Amino acid sequence: MTSRNASPGSVPFDRVAGIYDATRGLPPETSARFGELIAHEARIGSSGRLLEIGVGTGRVARAVAPHVGSVVGVDLSRPMLEQLRRQRGALPVHVARADATRLPLPDASVDAVLVVRVFHLIPAWRRALDEVARVLRPGAALVHAESGVPVLDAVSRRASRGSGFRVARAGAGERDRSLDVAGWPLDAEPASFSFQRSLVPAAMLRLIGERAFAWTFALSNAELETALGAARQAMREHFASLDDPVELKGVCRVERRRPPDA
Repeated sequence: MTSRNASPGSVPFDRVAGIYDATRGLPPETSARFGELIAHEARIGSSGRLLEIGVGTGRVARAVAPHVGSVVGVDLSRPMLEQLRRQRGALPVHVARADATRLPLPDASVDAVLVVRVFHLIPAWRRALDEVARVLRPGAALVHAESGVPVLDAVSRRASRGSGFRVARAGAGERDRSLDVAGWPLDAEPASFSFQRSLVPAAMLRLIGERAFAWTFALSNAELETALGAARQAMREHFASLDDPVELKGVCRVERRRPPDA
């Protein structure tokens, strides 16, 4: 997020816009199922209006759009939004370059808000949640979704800890639990499903070295080398070979949350 209008400390994704989908994307059938599950948990029907905060390239918004009336996506990265515009085709996905802490929408104007691994990147996450509550219509919910491969997430956590990244993120632990800390209760039992993903471990190491992941953006070269060493060691503990493809289990999870006191 690089803009004079960005809240202080926002994480810039401009540099990875061209490779974002290739490094974070899901298999096509998994992506379609994820979008359907998000729409189901949003409970807004085929005419509802959904807002996604941190829409990026629209990899999730494009999967959700066929199941709702329209999606409005906001993001601070112009290059990410340009990727979305090129890929949305005729899907009802509309975008705005905007800060999550200052949403360009009227009060009570959307039927659901979607966030996918976003709040840990927003230092002023409490203000962003206040904005979510403001734009939600009465009775509407925040849908918090994430997809990941536990083994790879564990490698990233170990590498980022080894680099000192978490130490530098004041309040990061609280941000990672933002919805619980801010008192947004679950409105239903979380829904999830598993999927399989093929990966060559050495390819992930290359991506870390190329600073493809948000936690690497602000690292010095020395810190990045330390992180790479920690990631390489963690992978050697998990995989017999770093150069051979492996099949890994991933999980897509969706939560429906309601505003405090709603």
